[in-house]
Amino acid sequence: TPYTSPVVTPPLSQSLPTRQGDGSPVGVTARLVRDVFFEQQDSASFWIQVAVEGAVIPEEGSDPGKVLRLEIHDVLTTTQQQLYDPQQSFEDIPFQFVNMQWQRDDGGQKRLEGIRSVTLPGTPQEASIATIHGTAYLSYPSGVSSLTITSQEIATPFDLYGLQLTVHSIEGREIALEVKGEGIKERLLTTSGITAAGEEVSWSGRGSNHFGGSTRINLSFNEEVRALKLFVAEEIVNRATPFTLSSKTPLQLSF
Repeated sequence: TPYTSPVVTPPLSQSLPTRQGDGSPVGVTARLVRDVFFEQQDSASFWIQVAVEGAVIPEEGSDPGKVLRLEIHDVLTTTQQQLYDPQQSFEDIPFQFVNMQWQRDDGGQKRLEGIRSVTLPGTPQEASIATIHGTAYLSYPSGVSSLTITSQEIATPFDLYGLQLTVHSIEGREIALEVKGEGIKERLLTTSGITAAGEEVSWSGRGSNHFGGSTRINLSFNEEVRALKLFVAEEIVNRATPFTLSSKTPLQLSF
């Protein structure tokens, strides 16, 4: 039995976020294809396969799982019956991001590939899906630079793109970092520890506290570290565009 709420498509002006800069094209394309359909006892789901290409998206320092978000507005039958319910728990914003990874073709051309799973309530049949309306949100860091702070530079403030970065302690497997400035959450991208052998290791635990314009971040690692490596973006570029998927015909979006 399909979900039967009325068709509700938000006006585009409400769906699109404020665009960075003048909103001019950034040379990124996204290819969307409706793929595998799954039937469960009281729900159904289908995949949207996604491939994103664009030389402006940095591979180092950025999170490929946060580059593209697909917000679904409607999943309609040929008679305009609504099959989609945006209030489902698996359709909250965290589940709208496309889980992507970097891939390279035989010629060395890199692209991001991944899947967005869309959940439908009730027990609709795959053949009943005619049209999918949504909005694609692109977000990536621009002007990414890295900084390595060693144990010999404790309490020394460093300025990178207007963010002031200070490591207050490096003790065994723990690092205490303080960051000041605007856009900390968005522009401080990734952090990793550097071991005595010079190897980069990811943090295993992370906690933060905010005091006015300052953020204290405590990082834990699974082995001893001697330095902290950070990636900071000069800005975050945001673009958005509506899309309509019909049947399983591939669709290419331009940002």
